Amino acid sequence: MKKIRVLNMVYWLGSGGIERFSVELYRYINHNRIQMDFITKCNIKEFYDEDVKELGAKKITLSISNTTKGFFTKITMLRRAIKLFKRGYNVAYFNISSPADALKYPLLSRCMGMKKTIVHAHSSSDSKSGIIHLIANILGRKYLNNEKIIKFACSETAAKWMFGEKVCDSKKYYEIKNGIDISKFKFNETTRDNYRKKLNIPLDAIVVGQVGRFVELKNHQFTISIAEELVKSNQNIYFVFVGDGQLKSKCEERVKQSSLQNRVMFLGNRKDVGDILQTIDFFVMPSFYEGLPVSAIEAQASGCKCILSDSVTNETDVTGNCVFLPLDKNKWINEIESLAPVNRNQAFEKVVSAGYDINSTARKIEQILADWCN
Repeated sequence: MKKIRVLNMVYWLGSGGIERFSVELYRYINHNRIQMDFITKCNIKEFYDEDVKELGAKKITLSISNTTKGFFTKITMLRRAIKLFKRGYNVAYFNISSPADALKYPLLSRCMGMKKTIVHAHSSSDSKSGIIHLIANILGRKYLNNEKIIKFACSETAAKWMFGEKVCDSKKYYEIKNGIDISKFKFNETTRDNYRKKLNIPLDAIVVGQVGRFVELKNHQFTISIAEELVKSNQNIYFVFVGDGQLKSKCEERVKQSSLQNRVMFLGNRKDVGDILQTIDFFVMPSFYEGLPVSAIEAQASGCKCILSDSVTNETDVTGNCVFLPLDKNKWINEIESLAPVNRNQAFEKVVSAGYDINSTARKIEQILADWCN
């Protein structure tokens, strides 16, 4: 069987959920059948660079600089993308968050002669507004209704947002679960205790954690506002943030001004997220919108009780350990104060049974590509 060459446009290789899923997918897919190259925008060192290299894949950047800003930079990116789409790849795989995005590189790839395209929906909304963006989303959905485009979505909610209700209701898409390397997240009490010692957190403390990029949609400021209240009434509660991003320094400054440095920890981008999750009792995600978040699946696999905003799809709850709340600070505080930790080992088995093992996801995508290309 001839090897299938896939151009996987992830746009960047930071520590976000889409990037983690994409790299883990390639880690477990059959390299004798599938060769995947990762396309990013900026020429900068990124979180998953070494992983991609170790897996034998290429990282190809569209910009020759460390930015995408500027007229000439955008022209360069366009020219490099056109050359890339003519390199003889069998499939162009795009991970996008809004239908309007389909009118950019996915449409360009088709215009340049790439006949096989995958569009993978990872979100259920976006932060842009205005009549022009609304029209672009409508046109993008119309373009995506082309039957020559294979449609992937991490959840029904994401499918409806990206492809429209008609495609969603007729099930003309593949539900591709956000599979994880499940073995990294199984709860181990020794790991929990060791990591708490490393972080100088008492073994009997209550630990609340949030994992995600420091960007507006993740709403870290809301979690910090909860910390400010809970620390006043509970001398044995700690907050842990994992991730990086443009708003991190602003969050750190607020914590400093509130004199919470000893109770609120910023751990940055980490490769040991599975171990850190085991130190956490309550995982929080006050996002303004999500598709079906990888980090919430990982948190459930490690046995955390999860408190999520009600904008996160209910499909995320695969263990029965999730609570969905509106962004009302008092309700979140009351929930944390009243919740008791769950049986962590039982949760792991439920995540496995729900099909979130990356091996299952890899085999499914592998078979779809084989059927489509051969």
